[in-house]
Amino acid sequence: MKFECLAWEWFENKKNYIKESTSAYYAFELQNYILPALGNMEINDLNEEFIQKKVYAWQTGDNAEHKTIKKSTISNLVMLIKQILKYGAKKICFLHLN
Repeated sequence: MKFECLAWEWFENKKNYIKESTSAYYAFELQNYILPALGNMEINDLNEEFIQKKVYAWQTGDNAEHKTIKKSTISNLVMLIKQILKYGAKKICFLHLN
């Protein structure tokens, strides 16, 4: 499964439990930062080193737009990535139990 599919599945599930403004913020972060960086990756191919390289690229501007991203934004992006991956791990565990 591609990370993008998991991310949107997580988002659709999550938006039922968060404020509309938070939902809009998450959608913006997904569309503008996370999915361009990770969306085409297979979940099984994602690892800590790959994600750290993407975070470094956001910090240094070593990306297609050559723009750096604020530290607070990067922290939020990492938090969202962790939530998505945690959701995916729980989903996989649940599927193996049934």
